[in-house]
Amino acid sequence: MPCRVFLQATLPISAEYVFQQCLAALDLNSDSIPLTNKFSVEKFDLTPGYVQVMSDLLQSEGYASYLDSQETLQFLNLTEAASAGPVITPADVVDLGPIGSGDLPGESVVVRWSNLRLLPPDQLYGDAYLERSWEIEEVFGAPTDVSVSYTDNNGTTQIDNDVFYPYSFTATRYDVWDRKIESISLNLVSSAEINNRWASDAFRKARPWNVPTARLVHEVIEYVKGAAAANNVNLQLSSAAEAHSGLANLCKEEVPDGADVVKSQTTYNYFSELELAGSLNIDSYISDAGSLVSFDTIAAELDSTVIVEYETDSSSGTSKTITKRSVSRSQTVSGQQDLATRAQELDTANLSNSISSLLGLARRQVYVGAETSLHTQREYGLQKRPSEADRGTTQPTASRRSANPRQRSLGSPAAPPAPPSLSSRCPMPPMMRSAGIRALARSAAHPVMPIKRRCATGGCRTHCFWATAMG
Repeated sequence: MPCRVFLQATLPISAEYVFQQCLAALDLNSDSIPLTNKFSVEKFDLTPGYVQVMSDLLQSEGYASYLDSQETLQFLNLTEAASAGPVITPADVVDLGPIGSGDLPGESVVVRWSNLRLLPPDQLYGDAYLERSWEIEEVFGAPTDVSVSYTDNNGTTQIDNDVFYPYSFTATRYDVWDRKIESISLNLVSSAEINNRWASDAFRKARPWNVPTARLVHEVIEYVKGAAAANNVNLQLSSAAEAHSGLANLCKEEVPDGADVVKSQTTYNYFSELELAGSLNIDSYISDAGSLVSFDTIAAELDSTVIVEYETDSSSGTSKTITKRSVSRSQTVSGQQDLATRAQELDTANLSNSISSLLGLARRQVYVGAETSLHTQREYGLQKRPSEADRGTTQPTASRRSANPRQRSLGSPAAPPAPPSLSSRCPMPPMMRSAGIRALARSAAHPVMPIKRRCATGGCRTHCFWATAMG
């Protein structure tokens, strides 16, 4: 039973301990603390302030305190009787008046003070944190098993197993308006994954075959409204480690409306020379002399380029997206057929130079074409209500005023407003307006019959407004 009560009841917090913590926070000391109360609470709230908490604790037990000349806190017990001393009787009082000049002192003295409250760091500092104009993310993947095999001269299959550790690195840069303007993503994969034939030949020649090979994606974003670059950081892979030690206290600028509208987004995809060779269907990487052809494993070969351009017209509610693509010749159908034929005719005596020439043909960039996407929204030409100042300055002209106050209050029977412009008379698209009413709809349960009527906006020469009647 005692253990059960102990697990459910809170340990008491003594007033002396709380008072001592407040003294330590205010850098004060005292010879002794006469408080004896205890509080059975889970936590003690200090947010009202150290001085206020100390005052409440002293008042609850009938004490007052003051600082002496040595900056030591002294306590007065208000419940004890005053000591004996000289007493002035009414007979000794001759007159009662202010000393010097002025009013009598008030009955109470108000002392204003301020204190430091205990707040979490995010509330205490707020936006005072230092900010970088870039951010870096690294991912160290779990180990994966990779294997290669080849058949020796005796017809025996030789197999080798190894472990590869994937790795990815992403660096992103921002401008002073906190917009993403550039990013670089690097991924390391095993050479056996991208060119298994070369890895098998390397294993045959007792050379390292499980080699980290790089893939890289470089993305650049351009906005309609440009902003000055914020502490430009070179995002080259060689300076990534140095970028870890840099801090930039950005000077924030007011972000205008429409700053997040993207103008274009360009993506560059790079891969290694070893991966490019793996897409050419080369039978063997071992020359007649028995040497293994070596390749670079850094991401220096441009694989493809994708440029996406955005155009938006809010007045008409239309948006256009243009996507332009360029790829290496090894990715096109005609290029793959031509390179596959050339790969079968390599000079094995001078294999290294033959493959180098083949790679030169494969890395050529070919413009695939552009794709255009048009989108027409339902909402367009959004107008804002004039400001109060603009609405207040508009006064009715003398020609529109009426001498009859009642008529003026009810509205003058003036001429109807002018019809809208020709471009805004008909709400239908031009293609439908020129063709008139040709909307024919059929339904098994409720056939719909088209009925021609005049346009609701008025003045339209063609019968462009339609209604349906249930048959």
